[in-house]
Amino acid sequence: PARPAGAEEVQPSDWFRARWREWQRELQAWHLRLIERPGKRARPEPGAEARAEAEAAAEAEAEASEREDDDGDALMEELEDEILDRDTDVFGFRDVCDVGAGEPLFACFAFEDWALLGLRFEVHLLVHALRRDSGDPKRRGLPLEHLAYYYYRYYRKPLNPRSYGVDGAAELLGLIGESAAVVAGAVESQVADDAPA
Repeated sequence: PARPAGAEEVQPSDWFRARWREWQRELQAWHLRLIERPGKRARPEPGAEARAEAEAAAEAEAEASEREDDDGDALMEELEDEILDRDTDVFGFRDVCDVGAGEPLFACFAFEDWALLGLRFEVHLLVHALRRDSGDPKRRGLPLEHLAYYYYRYYRKPLNPRSYGVDGAAELLGLIGESAAVVAGAVESQVADDAPA
């Protein structure tokens, strides 16, 4: 893409290239770990997780109606606790390759999960690299309207929000809000630049 007005003419630094290569090696190692993992689970079929969640919700609803419990608040609280138990704080693990019983955090990742993981890291790295490469240590992020330009400049591939099922860059960043966010019109990383990949 053409350089937007106000965009700086920066080049990807050796720091960026080293971090990018390190990330690619780590990602490849994770994929190999899944392939070579003893006792690995059978790959879930597409949509299996959604079906399982729907079945679990339907079962919970059926149990709830059978109880004929007059205390709706207690029942709602029970359902909320069940849903929260399914959520996992990915920042809480010391080793994503072993989150318990030798199972990696990414053991059941689908294609979409890997795509979002890659996007999270790419935007995170881009924001920090641009701050370093521009020579302005006070720079906190990059203007949202320049995201596609710098993404292409650093990764040599277009940033296409429609590939992720959204229409624009702001919606795309909404998918990865724990990693990057728009603050006062600028894309900022929510993770320190020295955080492990």
